[in-house]
Amino acid sequence: MEPTLIDMETLEGLLEGLVTIPTVPSTLVEINEILNDPEGSAQEAGQVVSKDPAVAVKVLRLVNSAYYALKNPVSDVSFAVSILGLKVLKNLVVQATVLESFGSKGKAGNISEEYLWEHSFKAAVAAAMIAKHAKDKVQMIPEEAYTCGLIHDVGKIIMAENLGAKYTKALFVGGRKKLSSSQAEMEAFHFDHAAVGALLADKWDLSPRMVKALRFHHLPWALEEEKDPSDGYLGHLISAADGLAREGHQANHPMPPSQDWEKSLEILEIDDETRAAILEEVEKTSRDL
Repeated sequence: MEPTLIDMETLEGLLEGLVTIPTVPSTLVEINEILNDPEGSAQEAGQVVSKDPAVAVKVLRLVNSAYYALKNPVSDVSFAVSILGLKVLKNLVVQATVLESFGSKGKAGNISEEYLWEHSFKAAVAAAMIAKHAKDKVQMIPEEAYTCGLIHDVGKIIMAENLGAKYTKALFVGGRKKLSSSQAEMEAFHFDHAAVGALLADKWDLSPRMVKALRFHHLPWALEEEKDPSDGYLGHLISAADGLAREGHQANHPMPPSQDWEKSLEILEIDDETRAAILEEVEKTSRDL
């Protein structure tokens, strides 16, 4: 059984009683309010971030990275936020709060969460680089693509926490049948981790395009009929990033890949040279960095 184009309300009804989506973290709630307020300011956002050490560290780390190439280091969070901008800040908040909420090392079904997060960080780097190289097609800023890559498999953790032994059994049976994790989940529950991750993104007020990218990263072709042509590439972005992350992670994964991610690379016009450059970055990316 494969994912289909259904709206969030229908999807929520399907998951009702089986899977509970974690509530929106308070820092993200406040940042969303500032973003949605025409008079919201970077200074106001900086005050919110200053109260959340996990987010503040990420903000200062990014603004002082080679990416921004500032002449003098920045130590003031509010000033850092004014440099980054509110949209980039929101993605940093999501990244920090997701890691804080789901970052424990345990098991997600029969997949090690340590492996899962290592893979997710690599997918995040790959997604950001793909978004940069295929910007005319994808039309998503690298920071947003990075967030999508980082949380694309969060649904697995949520399903494992909510469904317990049933989820472990579903993946075990799926593995024996040589099904992908998405296919095994659909066969057992009629929804997959991509749907759960998309519902979390919707509940956490992430952009509709991020919701689509997460929802269809295992079935990117389902978006080809979307009204906005660039939406059709969103699933391919995460599909390709997921595949490249697997390529760049030599640890054995118990489940086969879910889709022809190589085809997604072709559709996004990622040539061999760019692919090699992305893989080089992916291979040296670690959760511990």
